[in-house]
Amino acid sequence: MVLQKYWGRAEQVVAPLEGQPREPQKIRVGEYGGSQALLRMADRLRLVDLIDAVAPKRHQGLSVGTYRLLAVLNRVLAPCSKPKLAQWFHGTALNHRFASVRDADLTSQRLVLRYFVWIASSQRETW
Repeated sequence: MVLQKYWGRAEQVVAPLEGQPREPQKIRVGEYGGSQALLRMADRLRLVDLIDAVAPKRHQGLSVGTYRLLAVLNRVLAPCSKPKLAQWFHGTALNHRFASVRDADLTSQRLVLRYFVWIASSQRETW
């Protein structure tokens, strides 16, 4: 994954190097290596596709597989409570790959609702 950022014209980039360097106005520090390594493993295993094949959902928000992947990554990399999942997510490089994810998609209520809908639908199929 590549993150590209425009720094300005060449003169603007070189100017601080010729004189006194400016202090950074903002620094953003986030986790990168662990999440990318685990994402690669999940992609190779087709983990999200496998989960989604047995836990379908309605056409809105994250798929069950994507939500579970993010929850598992959180548990492996930096365990936190479900209410803090969105805060953790935004501190990682995952928010670049999953740019459409909203904070509301990462709530525990959303997970519980999807889980019970999946259980109810699978129960109908077995009866």
